[in-house]
Amino acid sequence: MLATGKDLTVTVEGPESDWRYLLDTHKPPHGENDWFGPLFWPLLRAAAEIPTLRRVFPSTSVNSLVVFRDDEAWKAPVEEQWPAVAVGSDGSYTVRSKAWPRDARELLVTQDPREAARCLAGLIERIMGETGRDLTC
Repeated sequence: MLATGKDLTVTVEGPESDWRYLLDTHKPPHGENDWFGPLFWPLLRAAAEIPTLRRVFPSTSVNSLVVFRDDEAWKAPVEEQWPAVAVGSDGSYTVRSKAWPRDARELLVTQDPREAARCLAGLIERIMGETGRDLTC
């Protein structure tokens, strides 16, 4: 299990170490003019507590939490673009069908980072389980 407190002592390589790195990097305290950190931190903690998400590789991109099947996402074919959660400066968390493309759909907009993390996990379960790619929360 991944620790999410101040005592991060995970020694497992792979996705777990990437989660640990993000948690270490984005943990409080946050800077005085940092709007993103205080909003991203609760999302990151909530996502790191979900076993499905801990099995994939996390990253950040353009104020978003993005996850990938493996650590070489940049080699993935275009059709293998996974969903992401964007953090808005208004305190919203938007789960999108794709991380970057302009044609990404908004699947959920919420003020609750746990709800956004659960939605993302459900989408990833469907993608990894190959049980259909119905991208809805």
